[in-house]
Amino acid sequence: MRRRVAIAAVLAAVAAVAGCGGQAPGRATTPRAAAPQAADVTSGPALSPPPPRRPAARTIRVGPLPDAIAADPQTHTFAVAIHDPSRLALVDTRSGRIRQRVDVPVGQERDVPPAVFLVPAEVGKRAVAVAPALRTPASTLPRAAAVVLDRTFVANAGAVDVLDRGRPTAQLGSAATRPAGIAAADYDTRLAVVSTGRRTIELYDPRTLRLAASAPAGRGPTNVVAFGDLLFVADTRGDALLTFATRPRLHALARTPLPGSPYGLAVDPVRRQVHVTLTDRDLLVTIPIAGPNARPPITTAPTVRQPDAVAVDSRTGTVAVAGRTDGVLQLITAERPDAVLPRHTRPPG
Repeated sequence: MRRRVAIAAVLAAVAAVAGCGGQAPGRATTPRAAAPQAADVTSGPALSPPPPRRPAARTIRVGPLPDAIAADPQTHTFAVAIHDPSRLALVDTRSGRIRQRVDVPVGQERDVPPAVFLVPAEVGKRAVAVAPALRTPASTLPRAAAVVLDRTFVANAGAVDVLDRGRPTAQLGSAATRPAGIAAADYDTRLAVVSTGRRTIELYDPRTLRLAASAPAGRGPTNVVAFGDLLFVADTRGDALLTFATRPRLHALARTPLPGSPYGLAVDPVRRQVHVTLTDRDLLVTIPIAGPNARPPITTAPTVRQPDAVAVDSRTGTVAVAGRTDGVLQLITAERPDAVLPRHTRPPG
């Protein structure tokens, strides 16, 4: 199902949504949101050591604490969420030049967490910013956001809020869920939720808000991205990328070992690749999306310190990695990896 937003380009989209006090856009899919605090060891990234090698390709300084990225391949723009104050840095994916900085309001209360949701609408074609809901409790740190069938979902530490015009109107899940990453799944018809409490990947009906399916997701899952009827889950504590299929039912397909605390995820639908950041090793891993019997090579590239988020311009193949520690954005040409690792897969245990 194709979805459109009534905003012409990424710059207009970001400025328009940022200026509307945190209201979510009418139609959008496949988000990436601000990363959880590193102190939350059950659903956050591992703390990175100083990089053992010089980061691949080039880096640019974008501002303090970058921890979320969305890509707009049509305009060759990366929208990067930075903090103190909360704003977006709009970066040209080809030149690395910062085109614009856009302030994003985070509500009237002083103690509202400075989180920014980045939501690409109609995958790979738009990027819009959504500030936290104005009525979200100040003590709650938003973790991720998604829009499925025109309903906006925001994952917090306790549950997933359903928003209407930027304000919570309902919840799904329970206290035992402890959601982390969420994504529009199954061709944008269902909501995928990583439950850190139950250590499962869950599918919800976005209309009824009922749980449709659930499957074990390793020792400590955090983030999830979708590609058609496939789901890719970062098992951060289990050092693996888990692959699931949503049809004809939710079931595990493969487990790819990735020592180094996999965390940030991005899908390149053109090259059929999944990009994964290993925050414990300052490394970017690129895994081809292939058939169940294929054994394509896994490639790696050294990253900046604390690579909590990743995105890709699918038209050029340029990959952006956010270096939270040093406030930088790393731009990598995906076709030039520096290493090849053997690939081993097996069903998740």
